Parts: sequence; structure tokens; C-alpha cells
Amino acid sequence: MAKSDEFDPYYVWLGIPPGERPPTHYRLLDIPVFESDPNVIDIGFNRRMAYLQSIKDGARLEAAERLKNELSEARRCLLIDDRRSRYETDLRKRIDEQDRLNREIQQTQAAAFRREVERAFADGIVDERERQALQSLARQLGLPSDLAARLYQETEGDVAERRQAAEEAARHREAFRLAREREERERSLREAAEADARWEAEAQRQAAEEARRNRAAYRRAKEEGLRNQAEEEAPRRTTPLRQEVAPSPVSLDLQDDLIVIDLESAASRGAPPPMPLRIDLPPRPSAAPNRPPAAPVQRAPSHADRGAADRAETQLASARSTVQTCMLLSGVLNLVVGGLWSLIGLASTGVGVVLGVPLIVLGLVELGAQASRASHREFATNASTIGILECVAGLCNPLSAILGIIVLVRASSITALIRRYRAET
Repeated sequence: MAKSDEFDPYYVWLGIPPGERPPTHYRLLDIPVFESDPNVIDIGFNRRMAYLQSIKDGARLEAAERLKNELSEARRCLLIDDRRSRYETDLRKRIDEQDRLNREIQQTQAAAFRREVERAFADGIVDERERQALQSLARQLGLPSDLAARLYQETEGDVAERRQAAEEAARHREAFRLAREREERERSLREAAEADARWEAEAQRQAAEEARRNRAAYRRAKEEGLRNQAEEEAPRRTTPLRQEVAPSPVSLDLQDDLIVIDLESAASRGAPPPMPLRIDLPPRPSAAPNRPPAAPVQRAPSHADRGAADRAETQLASARSTVQTCMLLSGVLNLVVGGLWSLIGLASTGVGVVLGVPLIVLGLVELGAQASRASHREFATNASTIGILECVAGLCNPLSAILGIIVLVRASSITALIRRYRAET
């Protein structure tokens, strides 16, 4: 850039700024580029020469003469076709090269401006102060205002698209993570359900095996009792009185309770009469006055009766296992909910304690009842009572009401099975 105290004849007299040096012939004559009309060329030349000839300042006549010579040379070059053709070819090459350089410079400047815009948008929304700073940067880089505005809009759109794509990718990753967690949770629940099913099947099998052993023991005990009773009720067998005597006139007569010896024949034969002989016999079993009546002989259970008992025992064991599982789940749930209500009551008001303590007590009762070894009838009665209490507790714990209904239904089925089995047997 020229200093302020130096005279620039190109800029002052011809209006050619320093950025357009060296000027082309067309720029010197102030005519359109690649103009070939001689009249237009002469008009431009005459206009420039008339202005330069009007300059009379002696200190600047040398500069005016130099510009006049350049104008004359430019006119001669453009009026001669061959010289103009060669000059236009060279000028086109220079213009293309200059355009290429300008494009590269502009691309470099645009890239620098775009980086600054991206940096500004990366921090968030661009405010008015940052927008003015970007406009000042565009002017410093020499970018046209329309190009700077277009780059600003494109960069803003690209940043918004990248941000939207990043947010979409984050949403997809979150959805994939949630789906994977849901799949893992479902798999865990499925495995837990399978484990519960295996546990219940094993419990039913053990219950059935225990019932089978109990029936076998009961059958053996019953058969042993019947055998002992039959042996006790068998009539006593007495050995008949066998007496070998020599031929004698004495005869014996076995009556109900006495042995009477006939001595008349002995006396008629002249033998001395012996002393009377009386032998008391033991009482007969049928004539015992204080003997209790024999108990009726019970019929041994048949194969059909044993099959019905096995089926009834299996059904009772299955129903009891279901009731125990529901009571266990309800007891744990009531303990947890009661503890939460109690904590809430201690933290705020006493209402939570009033609701939580009965739930804790009910949970402990349920855990104790489900682990009891009572008979099926007693267990069904206790389960019905607990089921009613669970339905009442459903006001604070809806899941407890559902489990209570299941307990009531299964307890009723246990009672019905017991009645039906007794009716059949």
C-alpha cells in the first residue's frame, strides 16, 4: 500500500486502485474487457488523453507523460488485430491464473471463516456479539458479504444437522441399551419362573413320595393291627382230656362244667364205694361272662381304594404347595410394604405406622403359617383366615389382595377335596 505522502497517478487520475496493478489495456482505457470495436477503443483513449492533457502541474508532468505513453501503447495494441489476439490470449491466461489464485485464497479464507463459525456454534447459540465478531472477521479476510452470509448459513445448517445426528445416535444408543436391559430382565424373569417351576415340581414329587411312604406305612400298620386283632379274637383251643385206664367198671361223663364218674356199676360188683370225685373244668371261651364283644373285622383296602387315596393326596399336596407359595410371596410383600409405610410414618406423620405395623404382623403370620406342618384340614382353615386378612390388607397393598383371593380359592379346593375323599371312602 502506498504511503499517504506519495502521489499515485493511477489511482488519482485514472481511478485504478493498487489491487488492480499492473492494469490491463482495457482498464487503462476504461472500456470493457476484450472489447474489439475500434470506435469504443478510440472513445476511451480520447477521454483519458483529454484529461491527462489538461494537467499543467510541472511537478507531475513526467507522470502524466508516462501515462500518455501507456495509453497510446494500449490503443495501438488493441486496434491491431494480431497484437490484440495475442494480448487477449495472454490476458486470458493471466485472468485464469488469477482466478485460480483468487479461488484458492477465497477457499482458504472461507475455510478459516467456517472454522470460526463452527467453533462459535459448538459452544451453543451464537449471540449478537459473536455474530458481529464473525462479520468483522469476514471483512478482515476479504470475503464478500454475500459469501460470508452464505457460509454462515451453511455452517449453521451443518452444525445443526451434526448436532441432530448426534442426538439421534444418542437416542438410538439409549433405546438399544433399554431394549437390552429389558431383554436381560425378561430372561432373568423367565429363568426365575423356570426355577420356580422346577422347585414346585420337585416339591410336588417329594410330597407325593412322602405321601406314598405314609400310605405304605399306614397300610403296613393297619395290616399288622388286623393280624394282631385276628390272633386275639381266635378261640382258645384246649387239648382234649385223654386218659388211659385199665378196664374198669368206672365210666366218665363229660358234662358242661363237671366230670361225673359213674360208680354204680362198681358198687353192684361188690367193690367198696370210693369217695365221690368232682373235677371242675375251666370255663369255655364262649361262656365267659366278662369278655368284651369282639370288634368287627375290617375289610382290607382294595387296589381301587389305594389309587383314589393316591390321587386325592397328590391333589391336596399340589393345592397346599400353591397356597404356601402365595402365602410366602404375600408375607414377604407385606413385610416390605409395611416397612415402607412405617418409615414414611416415622418421617412424617403417625398414619404410616398405623398402616405399616399391621402389615408387618400379617407378613410374619403368613410366613409362620406357610411353614407349618399341620394337617390338611387345619392348614385349609388357617389359610382361609389369612386369605380374608390379605383381602382386607389390599386397601394398602393391592397385590396382597390378589394373592389373598388365590389363597382363598385354593384353600376352598383343599376343603372340597377332603370332603369328597371322605365321602368316597
